[in-house]
Amino acid sequence: MKTTIPFLFSLLLTQWANAQIVWDGGGGTNNWNDANNWDPNEVPNASSNVIIPLGAIVEVNIESSAVADTLILEGSLTVQNDAVIQIGSYFQCTGSFTSAALVNEFGKMVVQSSATFNSQLLSSDSLICEAGAALNLNNSWNGGGALICKGDVFMDALLGTNHPVYCDLGSTLNIYGTWVNYGSIVNMGTMNIEADFENNGTISNGGNLSFKATTNNYGKISNYFQIVA
Repeated sequence: MKTTIPFLFSLLLTQWANAQIVWDGGGGTNNWNDANNWDPNEVPNASSNVIIPLGAIVEVNIESSAVADTLILEGSLTVQNDAVIQIGSYFQCTGSFTSAALVNEFGKMVVQSSATFNSQLLSSDSLICEAGAALNLNNSWNGGGALICKGDVFMDALLGTNHPVYCDLGSTLNIYGTWVNYGSIVNMGTMNIEADFENNGTISNGGNLSFKATTNNYGKISNYFQIVA
């Protein structure tokens, strides 16, 4: 009994610290930082599991910030210029996400089917775009994990050098920013590299791979289908 009570107390504290917070719009505004818009009535913190349901319209206003441990986005979320959103472990988007600011996500980011995801700056571990989804990055993506493309990805961005990249059958990946690759690239879909590209890693191509600008290869390319240079 002496060991059970502290254990149960610790478990309750853990559940409380990672409480689920759901957007209900009760404050009558679209402001993330209005406590009355959440159930319970508190602004999410770095330990919160946040759900924004279908039909909800939420904004992180200019020069403010938003934090959560996990975020399930089914509605619409806009992060305005000079604002910051930081998600600790998991971000899943099935709705609409638009950001003119920095997005920090230190775990796994998944853009699900039928979702739209538009961002200027993104920092995450792994980034997954599911079939039927559209992912647009307009500045840069930094992180140590993999980019897995099953839908349509458009990156007018400087891609990190060590990301493993995988393009599934039927997917499209368009890169418009300079890319120096030291990792592994596997393409089974369509990959268009529109800007200068330098390969110091490995490329395995089983789909359509095209290079539209200056290309320097110091690594290994294995081609099983079509490369256009």
